Amino acid sequence: MCLSMEVTNAQDAAFSQYYSSHLYLNPAYAGSEPSLTAGVNARTQWKSVTEPYRTNQVSLIIPFYRKVDKQNNFGGVGISVYNDNAGSGKLSAVGANINLSYVLRVSEKSHVLFGVQGGIIQKKVDFSTLQWGSQYDAFSGFNSSIDPGEYNNLVSSTTYPDLGAGLLYFFKPDRNIREKGLGFYAGVSAYHLNRPNESLVSGQKSPLPILSKFHGGFDYSISPKINLSPNVLVAQQGTVLQVNAGMYVNYGFGNPESLYIPSDLIVGGWYRVGDAYIASIGLGCQAYTVGFSYDVNNSSLRRNTQGRGAYEISIKIVKPRTVKTRRYFTPRI
Repeated sequence: MCLSMEVTNAQDAAFSQYYSSHLYLNPAYAGSEPSLTAGVNARTQWKSVTEPYRTNQVSLIIPFYRKVDKQNNFGGVGISVYNDNAGSGKLSAVGANINLSYVLRVSEKSHVLFGVQGGIIQKKVDFSTLQWGSQYDAFSGFNSSIDPGEYNNLVSSTTYPDLGAGLLYFFKPDRNIREKGLGFYAGVSAYHLNRPNESLVSGQKSPLPILSKFHGGFDYSISPKINLSPNVLVAQQGTVLQVNAGMYVNYGFGNPESLYIPSDLIVGGWYRVGDAYIASIGLGCQAYTVGFSYDVNNSSLRRNTQGRGAYEISIKIVKPRTVKTRRYFTPRI
């Protein structure tokens, strides 16, 4: 493979189960969990090609409570770490972030959450795994002993700070989804607000484009056992626009107070416009939720991937509290 080097703006890695990796959806979600919560996501993409893309993240959320009110948290802190490995050039990114969120109770039915994020990102590439045009000759073809020279002005890694912020709104945040009724949630967020320089070319600048997101949806309980949650995600970074539209269905088949025995079945389907169809399934109870999703590629890459896209696994673990607390409803996966 020949490679010509040019400066381009990279795009952020993304998860299909974006509510199970919600600190990457909106920093304000650091204030949405009433209990100590840990999460893991593992995504493998385009496994049918030579070097699949892999993205992983782990997160921990710690809620804040006042001494006089142990039922309603007033905010929280979230810590998240991710690793993204892309392609045969061994291009990778590692990031660590701290998220802070504050909960404003406008009224009984309306809550607003504010969030900020600060962190650090390291991007690097292993140039020794790449083949350059100058390493080919007319007699032997590719010759690895030839010094390509092309990457003399390149750096193998760069590290930079990163800033983000977000806002969330919940209507009827503490309603019981096992009872008939309607709730609403929506948020906006922005990442890379400081436009850090991510260039791997010495002396050149390549500001990382701001990543803006809008997300929202309804949750509607049509019976004590069935809750519907149509929702949408719109994300834009530079000239790249991503739109996800779909719906979750939560079927409560067991005791909602169960700590360890699954009580909810979650299924969902989405269309990521111009790119892929996504199907997901999960099981949950008070102490944990496990989810699995699969992307079927529908873009021009379909010829190379045989229609296969990505699979993703998520695990969310919650430390049960002895005090009854309010939980903001958003889809679990």
